[in-house]
Formats: sequence, structure tokens, C-alpha cells
Amino acid sequence: MTTQAQERVNVDKRTAQVRHFYVDNRVLSTLNSQIRGPSMNATANLSLQTVISGFKRWLKNPDGRHPYSENTIRSYIRGVLDFMSFLERNHVDYLDEVNETWIKAYYKTLKANGMSNSTLTARMSAIDLLFTYCFIEEIFDENPVFRFKKQLHEQNRRVRGGRAPVKLPPVLYPHKQDELIGSLMESEHKNAVRDLALIGLLLDTGLRTSELISLDVIDGRNLLQTGMVRVLGKGNKERVVRSLRRNEQFLEDYLSSVDRGDREPLFVSTHGNRMRQNTVHGIINRHLHRTGIEKPQSGGHLLRHTAASEMLAAGWSIKKVQENLGHASLMTTER
Repeated sequence: MTTQAQERVNVDKRTAQVRHFYVDNRVLSTLNSQIRGPSMNATANLSLQTVISGFKRWLKNPDGRHPYSENTIRSYIRGVLDFMSFLERNHVDYLDEVNETWIKAYYKTLKANGMSNSTLTARMSAIDLLFTYCFIEEIFDENPVFRFKKQLHEQNRRVRGGRAPVKLPPVLYPHKQDELIGSLMESEHKNAVRDLALIGLLLDTGLRTSELISLDVIDGRNLLQTGMVRVLGKGNKERVVRSLRRNEQFLEDYLSSVDRGDREPLFVSTHGNRMRQNTVHGIINRHLHRTGIEKPQSGGHLLRHTAASEMLAAGWSIKKVQENLGHASLMTTER
């Protein structure tokens, strides 16, 4: 292939990647602007609603990676729309007016309204992804959420009253959950169906690993039918755990491949024995590593915290999440 022909192929490829955004009925991004490079003044008076439309399209095809799930997209859009409403109430009509000062004001408003730390983390994640998209698409010169987080980090480094600031438990943001699930769905490993069902179940319920491995096949079938499962938690306290039911198709697929009696273990090791807790942690961490996800905390604890965050983001009350997780104290859940 000649050099000229190769250049034409490269241009064709870049043309296929161009996303169009309309500002006052004009095309924001064209092939020429893609080839010339970033245009830092192209977003003057870019309306908030215009950005939302482009963001929705991008979530369905984020730079060729796995598209976000419909649940994830709804969660992010819900968070971003709330942020947009906050801006409009404060007479901010265009994107180029938003800086870290507005991000900080929104953050303080949510805190003042009593939003839990887990939900607040999910909400800020949505806004962070919005501005990441804007930066990638050259709609914005930089991500103001990053500047705000840097300020917040510096503030939290100062120890007050001799006590270090409380750190939020790490969670998997929705797009990372999608990456983890997507990686498992593409895996050809012999235990991929089992591992997908196991991880999906933990993300839907927030079960402790000790509670997960105690489940029998009949418990899995009941969970699919009712969206609930009865477990024996800490202190031999029995409780009913409700599921978000977002990943139950994976459990259904797994159960259809299981040839065990109702009172036999739901999840077994490669040797056919009831799974142990360290095996569950090993499975989760192995798939996190393969997906490139690194967190200060991993294993079942990470998925349990993630499930709690998703329940709060879905509108569950703190009390309901407390009961679902089996926390004796409401303060434990609110952390």
C-alpha cells in the first residue's frame, strides 16, 4: 500500500470516530477539527442540555470500550441531571462557567442535605465521568472535578483534633463494575459461568462471603423467584436479604448448568466441595487483577461496599440498607 493510500485509510478511520455535537445548530466537532487538533474556544456558550445529549451517546460507546449497561447509564444520567439542576438554580446556563468552585458548592450542598457518604461518592463519580468525557472530546480544557478532588485531598491531609480524617470505604464505580462483568462474560475459563454468577450475586445483595458460601442450590432458585434469600449472619442472626436483581441472569445461567440436589452447596470448588471464604476472595481478586482494577481493599469486602453504594443510589433508605447488610448499628452503614 502506498503512503498516500495509507494516509487516506487513516483519515477514513478517524472520520468513523468523529462524534457530532450541535451548539446553536452548528457542528461542534468535524473531521477537520479532529485532524488539526484541539480547539479550546470551540465551546463558548455550550448549553448544558447539549452536553447531556452528547454524554448519553458517549456512554453507549465510550471510545471503543465496552458500552456501559443501561442501569449504569441511568445511574450516571440521574446524577448528572441533579448537578445540572443545581447549576440552573444558581443561574449557570453554560458549561464554560463551571469550575472547581461550583463543584465544591454542589458537594457542600449534598453534604448539608444529609446525603450519605456512599451516595455522595457515586454522585461525584457521575460528575467526574461527565467532565472526563468533555475533556476527551475537547469540549473542556480540563476536568474541574479533578481540581476539586485535589483541594479536598489537601484539606483532608490536615489532622484535626489529633485525629485523622475518616476515609470512605473503596467501592467499584458503575463503569468499573461493567468492566469486571464484561471481562468475565468474554472469558473462556471453565469456571467463568460460576464466577460470573458469584460476583453478580455479591454485587446484587451485599452478602458477606461467609453467608454466600452457606447458600444451597434451593436458595439460589428461591432468590431468582422472589428476589430475596434467607441467610444466617453474624451472631447466628437470621435475616432476609433483598437483591437489586441486576445480575440475576448470570445466576440463572449458572443454575441451569448445575447438576446438584436442592440441599447441596450453591457454589463449589473445582473439587466439588462447598467453597471456602479464602477461595471466594481469591476468585474475586483474580478477576479484579485481570481487569486491571486496583483498590486499597478487595475481595468480598469491596463488592459488599459496592452493593451498599448501589442500593443507596437506587433510592433505598439507610435503614433498609442496614437491614439488608445485617449491620447491628446504623452508624456502620452510614460510613
